[in-house]
Amino acid sequence: GDRPVAWGEMADCLAEALDALPQDAASARAYARRFSVLVLSDAVNNPPVPEPEVGGYYERAGLRSRHAALLLVASTEGGDASAAAALATLVAAGHVVPAAAALIAGFKGVDDWDRRVALLSVASSWRWAGTDRADEKKGDEARDA
Repeated sequence: GDRPVAWGEMADCLAEALDALPQDAASARAYARRFSVLVLSDAVNNPPVPEPEVGGYYERAGLRSRHAALLLVASTEGGDASAAAALATLVAAGHVVPAAAALIAGFKGVDDWDRRVALLSVASSWRWAGTDRADEKKGDEARDA
């Protein structure tokens, strides 16, 4: 049918395109990363579905830690407010574990305290409240991560 492309499908295609670029093509990789962040942020901040379906669109987004890391890096290193808002929206929709995994990986990969503070600043805007047993399990998984 005419179902909109799932957010995670777009994210996977963009991540694969980034992977296909040569490691030494720094300029092309930076441009592709920025383009990916713009597309992914826009697809969350301006969902391609009618209003009654937006909640389900976010819940089915298919966020992975790799996607969350892309948005998180853009939020901290590039100061991209739309990437930060998109990630916060996906966390609020229940994608807590991949976002937490990206945050933890970000901490492990950064020794600079200013960059760690930037990571925490972005994560401080995340709001998520579970409403049933499945949500409690997600919350437990995120805490354990």
